[in-house]
Amino acid sequence: MRPHSLSSTSSKKIRTQAPRSLVPIDRDKAGEFKIQSMDDKAQLITEEDRRLLQRVGDLLEEVIETLEITGNPETMREVEEARGDAREGRVRDYSELREELRKAGKIRAEGD
Repeated sequence: MRPHSLSSTSSKKIRTQAPRSLVPIDRDKAGEFKIQSMDDKAQLITEEDRRLLQRVGDLLEEVIETLEITGNPETMREVEEARGDAREGRVRDYSELREELRKAGKIRAEGD
């Protein structure tokens, strides 16, 4: 583990190892660091922290999904084929596709 430095209002520094678990730390009236007891019901993370962690989790999920797609040669071939279709104009509007499928009896019209 890498040592961390905590400095109080005085010039002395406290060298410590990174904690293995979350420990609520606060400053006393003299500005010195103190560890709060869990009975103090210290809030370890704020609502903003929770939202940020959720966003980080969502972004990591997107990165994993991207890696899975780019790591699959078959999927990447299909992506390149779709890009080529778009470049060559071999695309349809969603409403046109839906109407074509409805006429072919593959889907029902809305309200049926």
